[in-house]
Amino acid sequence: MTPWLTVLVAAMAAAGAPDAGPGSASSAELPDEGTVVFLGDSITWQNHWCALIEAQVRSREPERRLVFVNRGLRGDTAAGAVARYRRDVAPLRPDVVYVMVGMNDGGYRGVSTHRLRLYQDNLERLVQLVRGRAGARVVLLTPTAVRPRNHDLRRYNRMLATMAEGAVALGARLGVPVIDLFPSFEAALEASADGGTEDLMEDDIHPGRQGHLLIARRLLAHLDPGHPLGEGPATPASRRVHLALSQRFRWSYVLWDPEAEGAASAARAVGITEPGVTAEVARRRLAEAEVELRRALPEARGE
Repeated sequence: MTPWLTVLVAAMAAAGAPDAGPGSASSAELPDEGTVVFLGDSITWQNHWCALIEAQVRSREPERRLVFVNRGLRGDTAAGAVARYRRDVAPLRPDVVYVMVGMNDGGYRGVSTHRLRLYQDNLERLVQLVRGRAGARVVLLTPTAVRPRNHDLRRYNRMLATMAEGAVALGARLGVPVIDLFPSFEAALEASADGGTEDLMEDDIHPGRQGHLLIARRLLAHLDPGHPLGEGPATPASRRVHLALSQRFRWSYVLWDPEAEGAASAARAVGITEPGVTAEVARRRLAEAEVELRRALPEARGE
C-alpha cells in the first residue's frame, strides 16, 4: 500500500463534502453490529477508498461492532461478481454490500446496448443475491471515468456514462440506493489542465489518491450528509490506524486470493516482499495487524 493512504482522512477536512445525490441515506444503513462487504474490481481491490470508509466509520462511531471485508478482484465484471458471489461473499453473511463494478463491463469500446443490457441484468442478479439473506442491504456505486487522453478513451467514457445512467435507472426501479460516481470523476477530469492529474488518476483507468478520496467522500456523504468528513491534520495515531488497515488487508488477501497458486503467490500480488510466506505466517501477521488496529483506534479518537 502507498504512503499517501495514511493522510487522506485528514485531507477530507479541506476537501469539503459534496451532496449525496440521488439515493442518499443516513448512517442507519450500517447496522450496529454485523459485516460490511466491498465487492468490486481492481479499483476496489486497491483497497484505498475502502480503508478510508472503515477508518472514518470506526473512528467516528466506535460503538458499532462492524467487520469490514474487501472482496475486490482485479479484472472483475458484474457477471464475474455474480459467478463468484456464493463462493466469496455469501459465506460472510453480509449485512451490507457495496457493489462497485462496471469499469471492465463495457469492453473498453463505444456505446453498446448489448453490453449495457448485460451489465444491468447482472447488477439486478447481484441485488437479488444480496437480498437473499434476510435483512441484507445493497448499495450500488457506478463506474468512475477513465482519463480522456485520446479518442478511444473519450469514446469509452461515453459508454461508462451510459452504464452509470443504467445503474441509476435500475436502482430506482428496484428501490436500491445508487451513488453515481461517474459525473464527479468526469467533472474532476475536465477541470484538470492535462485531463487528469497524477493525484486524481494513477493511470488511464485506476484512480489515484485524490480519486480514491473522491469515492470515499461520496460514500461518506451518502452515509451521513450532515457530518464533517475530517477532523484536522494527520497525527501519528491516524497514521498507525491506516498502516494497520493496510497490513490487515494485505495479509487477509493472502489467505483469500482465489487466483493465487499458494500464499507466496498471493503475497507477491499485494506487494509483500517478505520471504517464505505461508498461510500460517499470513494468519500470524493478520492477527498482529488486528491487535495494532485495536490499539491505534482509541488513540486516534483521543481517548
